[in-house]
Parts: sequence; structure tokens; C-alpha cells
Amino acid sequence: NSGRRAEHDFSALSIAFQKADIVVRSQFSLGATEQAFLLSCILEAGGKNAMILSTCNRTELYCSGLSMDDMRNLFLRSTGASIEVFERVAMKYHRFQAIEHLFNVGCALNSQILGDTEISGQMKRSLLHSKAAGIDTRWLERLVSGVLRCSKRVKRETGLSYGATSVAYSAVQYMRESFVTLEKK
Repeated sequence: NSGRRAEHDFSALSIAFQKADIVVRSQFSLGATEQAFLLSCILEAGGKNAMILSTCNRTELYCSGLSMDDMRNLFLRSTGASIEVFERVAMKYHRFQAIEHLFNVGCALNSQILGDTEISGQMKRSLLHSKAAGIDTRWLERLVSGVLRCSKRVKRETGLSYGATSVAYSAVQYMRESFVTLEKK
């Protein structure tokens, strides 16, 4: 980085429910093996502060030390998805926009279920996976810590998560209300 601060080249790539339906999102979904492979590729390429957030509503790659094109190419190599589909549905954030996006995601302001209660835990696990892969996450750890503190404060002071849970929980609740019995469903 030749002395540049992490936030000056921090970027995020996002495939999320806002632009991609479930069929398209599934092309970019990364299981544990694919995530480990992508993290090793990022490490080898000199990336730092990298984290992969893969949930039912999004697959996102956060990283500093790599260009947006390098991030995209490594991401596509890990998923096998086409560049044409990627370019059509990907959202790209750079510098402070990437930091703001991470805050919006972590505070559940950018969720299908506003106030989603699962994202904080998913973010913590993603950071642990990055550390286990040997990624230098010192700056990212401080950032994620700030995001999680902010998330708690938003939820406590606004009641944002009151009644909100997760997409999966909401789907089950909807089914319970819609059907007499869930047997054979």
C-alpha cells in the first residue's frame, strides 16, 4: 500500500437482494470451502482487511490492498459465475462508501427484514474466518467492532429490531399464519 491508510483503498463488492433475485444470488453463493479458497487467493495477492459476508440475502467481499478489478476476478474465480451477470448485478463501493455500506449492513439497515437480528453474528463469524485464513485484519477488526457497537446502539435507541428477526424466521411465521398445519409443508 506504500504507506496509504487502509480506508483509502478499502472496497466492497456486493451481490445482494436489491439487484439480484435468489437464482442469480445462488450463482455467487460461497460455501465454507469456496470462502477458504477465496481468502487464500486474496492473501496470496497481497490483500488485507478482507472479509467475505455470505448470507441468504447477499454475498459480499470487503478488502483493502487490491484493486476492484482484482477483487472481482478473484471473486469470479471462486464462484465460477460469469462476468456478464456479475457486472449486471454487482454493487461496488470504494473508500468511505465501502465503510458506510458495511455500517448499513451491520446495523441491519440494508436488509430484507429491516433490523434483521442475525447479521451481527454473521459478521463476527466472517471476521473470524478471515483471521483463521491468515489475513491481516487489524484495521478491519477495529472497523467491525465499531459497526457492532453502532448496531447495538441503533437497536437499543430506536427499537429498530423490535419484532424483527430474520428472513428465515419471518418465513416460518408467515407459514404458521397461512396454513392450518405445517405437516407435509
